[in-house]
Amino acid sequence: MASLVYALLWCLSLVPLRLLYVLSWAAAWVLRVGIRYRRKVVEDNLRACFPEASDQELHQWTKGYYRHLADVMVEMIKVASMSPNQLASRMKLDHDALGQSIYQGGKGGVIIASHYGNFEWLSLRCGSWLAEHGVPSAGIYARLSKGSWGKIILSLRAKWGMLLIPKHKALIKSLQLMKEGYIIGFMTDQAPPKEGPSVMIDFLGRPTAWMPPAAKLALRNGGPMLYADVERLGRGRYQVHLTELSVPENPRSAEAAEEVTRQYVKLLEARIKKDPAFWLWSHRRWK
Repeated sequence: MASLVYALLWCLSLVPLRLLYVLSWAAAWVLRVGIRYRRKVVEDNLRACFPEASDQELHQWTKGYYRHLADVMVEMIKVASMSPNQLASRMKLDHDALGQSIYQGGKGGVIIASHYGNFEWLSLRCGSWLAEHGVPSAGIYARLSKGSWGKIILSLRAKWGMLLIPKHKALIKSLQLMKEGYIIGFMTDQAPPKEGPSVMIDFLGRPTAWMPPAAKLALRNGGPMLYADVERLGRGRYQVHLTELSVPENPRSAEAAEEVTRQYVKLLEARIKKDPAFWLWSHRRWK
């Protein structure tokens, strides 16, 4: 069944992206108005994070969010028939910081990212660039649906050779791979599991729990730590700004991982405030 669905998806992906965006407009309306997909979660999150915003602003951000969510969906469909060069033309990567960090000391490291812009394209773009330069990469993923769609998403994410690590095996496996020179990608902006480690850091004016393991692993391994800041330039056009995070004076201290976490929380917050519609507001971030 999955192979048949993938074949149909591949055929659909041959349609030019400008025409697929017609499908995106319809999907956005269905999500926002038709089935009201997590509509209350989106509106409550925006209202709580931007209490000074007018009703008109909140309404525009909500509409913009669903349009963006639908765009990400059709952009992921396009991946089925995309080449690395085609993606590179749509998602520019300022790879100077990445290149310098990779070859400094020859150690594996981490790229810390968020669900802002097209986070699916981000993983594929970084992974393909690393593969071109002979550097292995891996990404952490949460459990997906057990049906055909979940299998297809995983196959698309691994299309250009990125190793995928299930979330429940992330810490031990990531440390092992980093010692072998892998660059590990972490999406760190979702709510941490109740049983896992977390630190409280203010984010968008709200006390928020964050997961520090990505920073801890990088500090322990001694490799580079980069934050991927995604700027949306337009439909299907993105710019990735890679920033090397500062290593605390005492990287083995109990506070070091929290200090690094605060660095990328500040960068993500600044990006969201510039263009609020393009973050994953339908996630129940504050539980």
